Amino acid sequence: MKNEKLYRLERLLFIISIGLCHCVRSGAIDVDEAGDYLFNPLLLTKLQLAGASEEAQELIRLGLEIEDTEMLMPENLGRDLDKLLKWASERLKESPESASLSDKWFTVNLEEFIQK
Repeated sequence: MKNEKLYRLERLLFIISIGLCHCVRSGAIDVDEAGDYLFNPLLLTKLQLAGASEEAQELIRLGLEIEDTEMLMPENLGRDLDKLLKWASERLKESPESASLSDKWFTVNLEEFIQK
């Protein structure tokens, strides 16, 4: 069975990608910023090394293609974002919920910002 933390990370990647697609689609962020957050070759390499699922790796590959679409065929950007959004949503629905999160991921690295 896959490591529970890696499994939860994969689900989080799907959730974040859905939000990023909506943000790019609405113009709140651009494709470059989405790439900075999630859709980049470094993350793909790290996922491969960690033994992440093929679906998680494919998510990043599809996100990387969005940048190509924007540069080569910008008229297809909305269509490709919708395709990625649908694909990520389907993968998220197919994956069972992970165990309860006792370690809240968003609080772990906030300690450096808290004034003591």
